[in-house]
Amino acid sequence: MIVYRDLRRWKYQLVEPYKIETYFQIGHFIDVPYIKLNHEHGELIVMPGYAWDGPSGPTPDFKSSMRGSLIHDALYQLMRMNKLGIEWRPRVDDLLVYCLIADGMPRWLARIYWLAVRLFARNRATPQSERLPRLVSAP
Repeated sequence: MIVYRDLRRWKYQLVEPYKIETYFQIGHFIDVPYIKLNHEHGELIVMPGYAWDGPSGPTPDFKSSMRGSLIHDALYQLMRMNKLGIEWRPRVDDLLVYCLIADGMPRWLARIYWLAVRLFARNRATPQSERLPRLVSAP
């Protein structure tokens, strides 16, 4: 479960820390403001205050898509920061689908989300696509 609140600039802000085991063995520990990724077991920790925009594109913000969008946005941010290699993108996109289905989204719809990120999100994982900072001061 994730606990978050709505924002105006970014749509949501994490209120409590969120942890998930990604099983990504990346070879180095990543520790940037609001995001940590353990190099051995791939434990991702997103800290309170992290802001994200929910599911991207024309997709609605279903309850079943909130956790997946948080994880996906945080990991894509690490790729934009050159902390996580772009070669991890397929696994990040697969993790999104896993979370969507685990959180109750129908498989057919989760597959559409996967297809959309595979076709249209590559540029969102590159440093050239960095937008305004996602870091928002905690409440």
